[in-house]
Amino acid sequence: MEKLKLDLFIERSDISLWGRATYNHSLIVDVASTVTELDLQIAKLLEDFEGIDQREVKFDQFMINKKS
Repeated sequence: MEKLKLDLFIERSDISLWGRATYNHSLIVDVASTVTELDLQIAKLLEDFEGIDQREVKFDQFMINKKS
């Protein structure tokens, strides 16, 4: 079975990374200290709220640079 591919947008703050993905018109958002941790947490939220096996999710990651 082919993995579900979603865009994961990542913003860096002074102390953490914020990530967001959209699935079925639902915005999934979380915060973590590493990109790997963020991937795992967003995948877990998709499993909890959308019933998607977190092992079947692959993210295309996009870093967003905030301008001051």
